[in-house]
Amino acid sequence: GSTEKKILIGSSIGILLTILIGISYAYIAYSTRQEGINVLETDCISVTMEELTNAINLKNTHPITDEVGKNLKPFRFKLTNTCGVGVDYNVNLEVMETEYRIASKNIATKVDENAKSILSNNPTAPITYKESDYTAVEAYTIHSGSIEPYGSVEHEVRIWLDESAGNDSQNGTFYSKVVIDGRQNQKVAVAFNEYIINQVEDNPSIEEFEHVATNQTVALTDYRYVGKNPNNYVCFGSEEVPCPEDNLYRIIGVIPTQSEVGGKYENRVKLVKNSFYFESKSGYLLTGNTYHWNNQRNDNWVSSTLNNNVLNSVYWNSLGEYQKYIATSLWYLGGPENHYTDNDIYYSSKLLYASERGSHSGTNGGSINYVSNICLMYPSDYGYSSGLENSGKSIGNNVSVIVRNAWIFIGDEWLVSAAYGNYYIGAWQIRSNGALRGFTVVNSDYNTHIRPVFYLKSNVFRISGNGTQEEPYRISINE
Repeated sequence: GSTEKKILIGSSIGILLTILIGISYAYIAYSTRQEGINVLETDCISVTMEELTNAINLKNTHPITDEVGKNLKPFRFKLTNTCGVGVDYNVNLEVMETEYRIASKNIATKVDENAKSILSNNPTAPITYKESDYTAVEAYTIHSGSIEPYGSVEHEVRIWLDESAGNDSQNGTFYSKVVIDGRQNQKVAVAFNEYIINQVEDNPSIEEFEHVATNQTVALTDYRYVGKNPNNYVCFGSEEVPCPEDNLYRIIGVIPTQSEVGGKYENRVKLVKNSFYFESKSGYLLTGNTYHWNNQRNDNWVSSTLNNNVLNSVYWNSLGEYQKYIATSLWYLGGPENHYTDNDIYYSSKLLYASERGSHSGTNGGSINYVSNICLMYPSDYGYSSGLENSGKSIGNNVSVIVRNAWIFIGDEWLVSAAYGNYYIGAWQIRSNGALRGFTVVNSDYNTHIRPVFYLKSNVFRISGNGTQEEPYRISINE
């Protein structure tokens, strides 16, 4: 079947008399069952179009130079591939039969920043438009491209009467329609979590961590980015190019995660904001863009102001339509069972992992787990980012080693877990030198920064990018 959208564009040329050149764009999206190679049993081809500008309307026009033509207001449109297979497509201009039709050799076309071309010099294309209003008599391909699975592209089309047009274009008319002709290629969408896991053998920046069972979790295996500067950047919340600094996030890893206690474990991509987050609308922002972990002397994360009044309210609401990418997940809030004044400096990543998922809550009690959308990273996330070889080392006794090898380190930020188990109301904090210490949740001396952390849903796909800061991964969701 097919659907059609028409955009009528009228323009006129004044040579002795007022003469109309009519230009009509239309989009036809074909959704057809695959008949060729079957790739992962996918048989979907579907492309949709979104008009980004109003129709072109040229009045009193005449043959113009290329310099003038390339500066005309374009018609802009966006093509979106709604399927999990890539699409190769042609942008075809089909010329309609009209009385006194201006020859295609007199029509200039320009797509995006490509060079201008005379319409009749482009490759011919099949004629498809035969409807009651118009019938096409010529067709030309003015651009060819491809769209990644679940990806999108934008184009600008300009059309004008070329400066070489002679007297034979006077008193003439020209109507045309843009038709998108698409066909499946062999690019297949891979879920973002699978894409990362598939790199483990060849990418030394991704390491496989095997964890023994804890009080709250079974034995699990996750895949984490390690080292000083891995290519694990993601552009989240924006489609702008280049990605705005505020929309850069980094992948902690692919972590087996539940949505509820006792739920099914699902490999989810875990992201952390690349830079500190601060927002005065929360009403809790302090001097130097810092926050209290809680605005009362209580180390229960579930009731904390940072959780309820900043991360899962103001920050969450700021994400708009991108909330749909984020999986509601189970977070572990366990604190150390036995803790004395400076024992925190001896904790290793492995011990922290077990403590977070342990059965002991903080000094104020409260739940040892919590279901929400947004959180902070765990102390173990910090330690593990320095690599598997450092996971059993005391962070306190090896700060320089951890900092030197941990890409996740910025310094001076809150973490989620309660830091003390039996006498002191505090939470974990990374200090400016990389030390991991427990500090009181309410104290003007220990205000510090935050970076939101969340899990992506498993139906999020990578559509482009190589993970570098310059070309971060771009993602889409299969709804």
